[in-house]
Amino acid sequence: MLALPLALLCLLALFGALIPQPLADVFPLLPVFEVPAAVHLAVLAMPWLGLATGLLVWRYGGAWRRRLGDSWLARWWRAGWGFDALYDGLLVKPLLVLALLNRRDLLDQPVLLIDRLGRAGHAGLSALQSGRLRRYAAGIVVGAVLTLAVVTL
Repeated sequence: MLALPLALLCLLALFGALIPQPLADVFPLLPVFEVPAAVHLAVLAMPWLGLATGLLVWRYGGAWRRRLGDSWLARWWRAGWGFDALYDGLLVKPLLVLALLNRRDLLDQPVLLIDRLGRAGHAGLSALQSGRLRRYAAGIVVGAVLTLAVVTL
């Protein structure tokens, strides 16, 4: 089922650079630098070496894995070459420390002030809601008088 997409990806990885890309209108032309022929050969050989390595590991990988066993190299490879520990130590833990040190961020204070004002307004207006109609009617009358006073003056 996945053989066709995998074969297509393999062919595009090996020969995809031969497909011309009309990008001259998008990207400006860069100055050309002379690259040694050995570099060209190395770049051309890398996909083929990867393909050969993958084929050898696929064909003879079982015996190779049994021979490698549970050595420190096998554990290191299975642990992702220690990348998770490196990522955790170099990026995650320092950023976590910075986040903890900057817990009361100065830029958060205006947003928190809006929150506090909203809560205080809610508490104040909730205290006015007693359920007594007389107080509501008095509030409406006072509001109407103030509105008329502002409009007429």
